[in-house]
Amino acid sequence: MNRIEFKIAAALCGMIALASCAEEVVNEEMPEPDSELCIATRGEASEIATPVNIYVFNSDNRCVRMETFTESTWRFSEKLPAGNYSVYAIGGADPTRLVLPTADNATKTTSLTLQSGASLGDLMTANGTVTLVANGQNSLTLSMQRKVMQIEQITIKDVPADITSVSVSITHTYESILLNGEYTGETGSFTCNLTKQDNGDWVYNTPNTFLLPSVGNPTIAVTMGSTTYSYNSTEPLEANHKLSIEGTFCDNMFNLSGTVTGVSWGDNKSINFQFNSDGTSQGNTNTEPNSGNEGGGGTSANIPEVGDIYNGCYVLAVSGNDVTLLSPSQEDKIVTDGDNQETMMSKINNRLTNWEKNISTSWRLMNKEEAEYIRANYTAMNYKEIGKIIYPSETYFLQNNGIIYNFSPQLSIPLTEWDDSRAATYLRPVTTITIN
Repeated sequence: MNRIEFKIAAALCGMIALASCAEEVVNEEMPEPDSELCIATRGEASEIATPVNIYVFNSDNRCVRMETFTESTWRFSEKLPAGNYSVYAIGGADPTRLVLPTADNATKTTSLTLQSGASLGDLMTANGTVTLVANGQNSLTLSMQRKVMQIEQITIKDVPADITSVSVSITHTYESILLNGEYTGETGSFTCNLTKQDNGDWVYNTPNTFLLPSVGNPTIAVTMGSTTYSYNSTEPLEANHKLSIEGTFCDNMFNLSGTVTGVSWGDNKSINFQFNSDGTSQGNTNTEPNSGNEGGGGTSANIPEVGDIYNGCYVLAVSGNDVTLLSPSQEDKIVTDGDNQETMMSKINNRLTNWEKNISTSWRLMNKEEAEYIRANYTAMNYKEIGKIIYPSETYFLQNNGIIYNFSPQLSIPLTEWDDSRAATYLRPVTTITIN
C-alpha cells in the first residue's frame, strides 16, 4: 500500500513550485504563515488510485487548503501558520464520478456521492493530524486504505434455452462514503444484467466494477426470467477484496459457487450456494488465504488441527490446507486515546507490516467469529504454549464490517464501545497460511 508522507519543516522559505496538475484553493484570510507543510507520495505509482485530493483543516475545522493531483507522482508544498491541522487524502477522487467538495464547503463528514448516472471507481482514503510549530520540525506518515471491493466476473451456466434475461443483485451495500473515510447509508444495492454468450453461458465481466462493502451479511439473488433465487450470505463482503461468482442451473436445482479473491488486495473467501426451485437457499462462506500468503511451516503435508500449536502459534481454524493462526505475541500502546477509526487502522497496519515475519507476511486483525472463539476457549488455550497468556481482564482489537472494536474474554459479548482506554487495548493479530 502506498504511503503519503507529510513532512513539516519550520522555515521562512519561498513557495516550492507545485506540479503543473495541481490547483490551489484558499477559502479564508489567514494569519502570517510561519511553517511549511510538504506532502509527497512514496511507493509504486501503480498502487495509488488517482486523482488524489488533499484537504487540510485547521483547529477550527475549517478547510484552509485543497489540492488536486491528477498524476500518481506529485509534490505539495505550502506555507501555513503554526497550529494543529488535520489532513485528509482521497485517492481515486474522479470528479466525473464523484460530487467532490471544494475548500469552501468541505467538512470532515462531507458525503462523496456519485454523479448522476456515474459508477464508483477505485477509491482510497487516509487521514491524520499534525502540529506545525514555528522553528520546529515534525513528520507524519499515512497509509492509504482501499474503501471498495471489485466485481471481476459473474457467470451463470446451463440456463434453460427459453430464458431471455438473467440478472444478479447484491443487497445491502453502503450508499456513500464520507471525506473522513467512514461509510454512510445502509440501503445501497448493485444489480447487473448478464449477456448470453455463443456457448450458452450468461456472463457479466464489465471491467472495473467497484462497490462499497456490504452492510452486515448481504443477500445475493439470481433472477432468470421471472424467477428469483436468493441466498443470505453468512459473512459480509468487505472492502479490499475482488468478487467472482459462477453458477450452474441443473434439474431445478441452482448451484452457485463463488470466490472473493484477494489477488494483491486482501484475504480470499470461497462462497458456496444452493438455490432450490422453490426459492429457498442454503450455503456457507469460508475464509481462505491470499495466494501470496506464506507459511512458516514450509512444505510440510501434516496439517494441524484446531487447538494445536503450529510454529509457536495457536491454531484457530483449519479449512483444507489453509490454517488460521493466532500470533504468540501481543502489544499495547499501538494507538492513542481518542484516535478515530482511520487513525487507528493506519497505526495498526503500520505495525502489522513488520509483525512476526518469520511466521507470515499477511497478518490482520481478528474478526468477530475468531474473537468469539477466543472468548469461549481462552482458559483451555492458556494451558498450551501459546506465547503471551490471554488474560480475561485485557481487551483486544478486532475488526467487524470494516469497523475496529475491542473485546474482553470475560464479557458476555465480544464488542464494546471503547469504554476502556484505547492505548491499553492489545494488538494480537491472526494470519491464514497455506500448508502445501
